[in-house]
Amino acid sequence: LWNAASRYLHANLTDTKTLPISKWKQEYADLKEQRDTDYTKLKATRAEVAELQKIRKCVDIALKAEQPEQTQNRTKRHEQER
Repeated sequence: LWNAASRYLHANLTDTKTLPISKWKQEYADLKEQRDTDYTKLKATRAEVAELQKIRKCVDIALKAEQPEQTQNRTKRHEQER
């Protein structure tokens, strides 16, 4: 394992003798910032979805409350037609 890592590093670090730690730190900071931004968007989207689900639930309840009235009206009309 050590030899494989050594060969890889020597093959990829031909121009310098040190690891690009500062570049890695910068890349890590950039990725962390992007993750935080994306997570903030995700939380906002989750809140929006929760609100939409509440609205959908209220609409479903309202539609179910209307349905018995409609069926009663239909039965009354049906009885009147007889």
